[in-house]
Order: sequence, then structure tokens, then C-alpha cells
Amino acid sequence: MTEDKTWGALLEESYASWEDILTPEEREGGPSPWGNSKYAIFEQCPYKYWVQFVKRMKPKDPSNALEVGGLFHEARARYYLKALELEHTEILDKDLDQKCIAAAFDIIDRAEEVVPNVAAEVRRLTQGWLTVFGPGNPDDDRFKTILVEELIEVNRGFPYSTRIDRVIMTDIGPVIMEIKTASRRSKDLLSGYRMDSQFLGQQYCWRYSKFYRKYGPLQGYMVDLAVKTNEMVFVREKVPVDYRAMREWEKQKRWSYSQMVMCEINNYWPKVRANCVKYGRCPLTDHCASLKKNFFPRWEKKKPEDY
Repeated sequence: MTEDKTWGALLEESYASWEDILTPEEREGGPSPWGNSKYAIFEQCPYKYWVQFVKRMKPKDPSNALEVGGLFHEARARYYLKALELEHTEILDKDLDQKCIAAAFDIIDRAEEVVPNVAAEVRRLTQGWLTVFGPGNPDDDRFKTILVEELIEVNRGFPYSTRIDRVIMTDIGPVIMEIKTASRRSKDLLSGYRMDSQFLGQQYCWRYSKFYRKYGPLQGYMVDLAVKTNEMVFVREKVPVDYRAMREWEKQKRWSYSQMVMCEINNYWPKVRANCVKYGRCPLTDHCASLKKNFFPRWEKKKPEDY
């Protein structure tokens, strides 16, 4: 083994992320300041929330599923943004198609230098998706796009934000397209979208945004699902809006935020021990079990661009 390929060097390589190739200003997508995942972590365990958002720590080793999903989202965002940019220009259709495709693969090519395995999986998914929904297919809807990776922030007594993958204008009005990847397609996965907190939060943000006034009420969701099996599956599932569920969701988020404020006032963030393994082994297990205040194995301080 050469000097630059020691076990230590290989371990450091495992910490790489495709996002390492980007400046903060360059990324089209990404998390929002007060989004669903932030609330979900608090509701799972206030102490975990404190570690991630007050102490500002993050796991060193990126999740492979999140890495693949994030890069796939970014490639798709660039594909649609290029279509928006060139839609009304004088350019041949075939050239426009190639520029849209090139925009998607450019970010994948760059990521390959840092995370070749992740990039290879995203390249496979993107090529497969293009054969089903890309240029030349009847379901190619690039030019129905009105918004891509739009950040919406609302504060009606509690801060909440969402970054919407894509919005298309249909014959009946605006529809949100959520781009998802999954290891398998199941009935539970599809039926769960209707009550999914992320979807209800998007519905809430749209209702109280400038886009509601400009484009009208949200008419539904379209889940663009890429199933990462050996024989890939690409489907689009329709999900209705539900204002009763949205109002119930709003009450819950008001309660969660009030609990966050109480934790901050009391400087006490309790551990929900029932959830240590309920959703898989929590990555803070070793820290919590050690009872050492500053012992965070495989965690590190966030960089300013991660905030």
C-alpha cells in the first residue's frame, strides 16, 4: 500500500460528499432554514436537535442514500433550469434537448472526481429516467415548469420553510412535483405520501406565499419516483391536497415550536430514549452511552456553509 493510500487516507476519503465540489452559492437545491427535517429531528429527540442545530455538529460519514438522492435532485434541477433558460430562445429543438441533458450530466461528471460510486449510481438513474421522461417521450413536460428549487418561508406564529423541487402548470392549476428516490416501491410508501409531513408543510407554505396569489391554489402533488433496483423503475404518482390534514399539521408544528422555545429557555434538551433504536440505531448512540459531554465519535463541527 502506497504512502498516500494508508488506512487513514482511505478513511478520510469515505467522508467525502458530492457537495464538496460546490460553493454555497452554486447549489440549486438543498435544505431550507426551518424545514421539515429540522422539526422532525426535534420531534424524534430534542437532544439530537440540540447537537445538530444548537451545538452545530454533523456526522462525518455522509449517508449513501442521502448522497445519491441529493445529487440526483441537483442534476434534475439543472436540467429543468436549463429548459427555462432556453425555452423562448431561437435554438433548434435537438440542440435545446442536448443542452438540457448536458446541464444534468455536468454536475454528475464533476461529482465523479470526488465520489465515483455515488456519481455512477446517479448517472445510471439519470440515464434511465431520461429514457422514460426525457426528450422525445410523450411525458416530457420540461416546458410546463414554472418554478425550480424555490425556497418559501412562512412565519404565522412559528417559523417554517420549504424548498420545492419543481412546480408545473397544468390545465387545472399549479402542481408540485417532488423528486424521490427509493430502494424499493411498496404500497405503504405510496399510500404514506398523503399524510407525509413534508407534503403538508409544502401545502401550508404555498397557501401563504406570493405564489398562491400569482398562480392560484395548489391542485395536488406529483411524486416522480426513481426506484434504485437492478431493474430500475420510474413512475409518477398523484397525491391530492388535503386542507383538513394541513390544519391539523399546523397545530402540531405550533406545539413543536413552543416546545423548542421552552427547551431553549430552560437550557434543557431531553433525550427520548425510546427512539434510540426505533428508527434504526441513532448515530449519537456512542456519544450518549459514554456520558462524556464533548465526546462525539464520527461527528464534527459544521462549516459556515452548512448552516
